Amino acid sequence: MRTELLALAALGSAVAIAQVPVELDGPETLATGARATLEVRVHGAAGMPVLVTPRAEGAALEVVRGRLMRPDAVDPEAEPLVFRVPVVAREPGPARVRVRVRTFACPDGDECHPRETRVSRAIRVVRE
Repeated sequence: MRTELLALAALGSAVAIAQVPVELDGPETLATGARATLEVRVHGAAGMPVLVTPRAEGAALEVVRGRLMRPDAVDPEAEPLVFRVPVVAREPGPARVRVRVRTFACPDGDECHPRETRVSRAIRVVRE
């Protein structure tokens, strides 16, 4: 039993996924009915495929586009990559936008490793 636990612990550390630096900016408050754009900046993903998956928690806010890839970036060749995520304020209340970014790193050119980061931002929707 102890050997199995040690093997599982070793396996867990061997498959750890490195993070990719990500910044998420946008308004802290929106009026009901307002549209806004959140900006996601992804650093260190040069030439690699990138998947950005935003989602909103709570009924107050809706993410208009739930999946973006490198070609959707403002400039797909830039560093950092900048993605614009449209949102709509639906009803008064608190909301949280969570964004998952997945990409790869190939430090030696032969072997690539997955990289993933999750960031979030609180947004309050107020009655206009």
